[in-house]
Amino acid sequence: TMQSRLKYGITSFFIGILVFIIGTWFWGEGFHHPIAELILSFSIYQMYAFAIFFANSEFFKFIGNFQRNENNLVKKLATSFAGSVFITILVLIILRFVVRVYFFGGNPETFLDNSKTYFFFGITITVIINLIFTLIYFYKEIAERKITASQFVAKTETARYESLKSQLDPHFLFNSLNVLTSLIGENPALAEKFSTKLSKVYRYVLEQKSKDLIPLQEELDFARTYMDLLKMRF
Repeated sequence: TMQSRLKYGITSFFIGILVFIIGTWFWGEGFHHPIAELILSFSIYQMYAFAIFFANSEFFKFIGNFQRNENNLVKKLATSFAGSVFITILVLIILRFVVRVYFFGGNPETFLDNSKTYFFFGITITVIINLIFTLIYFYKEIAERKITASQFVAKTETARYESLKSQLDPHFLFNSLNVLTSLIGENPALAEKFSTKLSKVYRYVLEQKSKDLIPLQEELDFARTYMDLLKMRF
């Protein structure tokens, strides 16, 4: 999407600025160069940052779809990390050729000469950035798995509760009606009190069954009413 591309562009731009500063300061003899050379160097660093970041982003997107059903998180991250390093090396070779041959007119046969520092710097920066993103991904993946596990447990417990409630409700009503039938002949006043409390119990169940949370005081009042019914019954 356009939003994702814009996000990629902004991220790669700031990474390019960071790498330009580090590369110029430690490997480019500082910023004591003509402004034209610094602008050219900055542009090249931006090209590197965009190409490497885009290639790695697409690779992670591909490998993410490929490993969708992989449950071994360590294996997923190790494969992604190794693949990222390989992609980075491949991109660095291509960019080295483009810059050396097309930008500066170098010899295509010797464009990789004296490139030990070049590859070391490029791979090191990429590894550090990937490590940061990998740790962030690792943390998010663990957090999402914990949430999923909690939701599964909650749904399981809810299903068990609903199943138990559906089994108890008819049984409880059947026993309560038997008690009420006996009390009508033996103790009409108590039968009236019993029917009142029974109606309160079922009114509470009907009102609260669709709610996920209810006040503790209401639940305690319900429990007392229910206990009164049991006392009358036994």
